[in-house]
Amino acid sequence: MHNCSNCGTSLDGKPAICPKCGRPTRLDSPGLFGAGHLELLVSLLVFAGVMGAILYPVFRQAKESAKVDRAMSNASAISRVIDLYATDYDDCLPPFKSAKTAVSYLMPYLSSQPNGDELQTFAMSNIWNDQASRFMKNVIHSQDKVWLFHTSEPIFHSSFLVGYLDGHNRLVKAALLDQVKRESWKEIVSVQE
Repeated sequence: MHNCSNCGTSLDGKPAICPKCGRPTRLDSPGLFGAGHLELLVSLLVFAGVMGAILYPVFRQAKESAKVDRAMSNASAISRVIDLYATDYDDCLPPFKSAKTAVSYLMPYLSSQPNGDELQTFAMSNIWNDQASRFMKNVIHSQDKVWLFHTSEPIFHSSFLVGYLDGHNRLVKAALLDQVKRESWKEIVSVQE
């Protein structure tokens, strides 16, 4: 025995239409907590939508963080490659007239790295400091102030990734990028004097 899902009349067997209200009866058993399958499906969809709305910013931030970490890793690898080049060429830096020129000089060192193709693409997308490459590395005293390259576009919250002569990298806000370049220029001018 079961009851009509519409009017609650007690039914014998499983008739398709309730004799009292004349409406079709459910032939399936009610779902969880007396709710039908459609109601449960709608509830699950609403729950999934709310969870998606909550988790989307978290996943987006994780993706941006991974992008910055990858760029920092690539910048460190490029710095190591430049050090290898300078070691082999008596502390001379490769000419950085353009990204293509820099990469062509660094190609043997880039191809020896495990992710050489990725590093080559990263190096080609940067802006290089041609003034720094005019001097031997050992004559520049404050190597932590002389930038070698920076990303051509912001990679995180309007910040550029800047690689320095001493091998460290940091994110620099777009508004401060010109200041970094001026400090670098002062250091290079002091070497010339």
